[in-house]
Amino acid sequence: MKEDKLKEIFKKAAKIVSEVPENMKPVAFSRAIDILLGEAPDIKTSIKTKGEKAPPSRKVVGRKKDELVEQLLKDIDSTKYPIINKLDKVLERSLLVIKIANDEFKVDGLTAPQVATVLTDKFRLKTTRQAVAMVLKDAGNYVNRVPDGKAYKYKIMQPGDKHLAKIIEKKEKE
Repeated sequence: MKEDKLKEIFKKAAKIVSEVPENMKPVAFSRAIDILLGEAPDIKTSIKTKGEKAPPSRKVVGRKKDELVEQLLKDIDSTKYPIINKLDKVLERSLLVIKIANDEFKVDGLTAPQVATVLTDKFRLKTTRQAVAMVLKDAGNYVNRVPDGKAYKYKIMQPGDKHLAKIIEKKEKE
């Protein structure tokens, strides 16, 4: 997808979310992105009117069980990485997750949805797969972007390691 088109979609989603209460914005933004990209089921199928039976349970797009992520969620000791809460940018947080997977678990690269799931479910830092994909796609000098089926796997490179180390050192002094 072209960068300009993606930026346009993000602007539209931000406009849609501007009317939503603050505590619902992250979920609403993610849902708006899915709808604008055509990756969400028709909203009419999920709304029930009075007297109607609830629609049959449906599979959520993009939420299939990922055994690697399940293992990372179980095995990463989040108390070893309090610095992640001081990192302000999705890029640095994503790089740290990729580095943890590589250094501790010998997992050479993660996809954007995998990184987003670890950040959200393990470290409780809400983000979306779209936000992670956007920052990692533009971080070509920090990560190696390798096709992996229908997605891309991001592998941290030495410049990414150095950048992350510099940011962490700076944040630890604050």
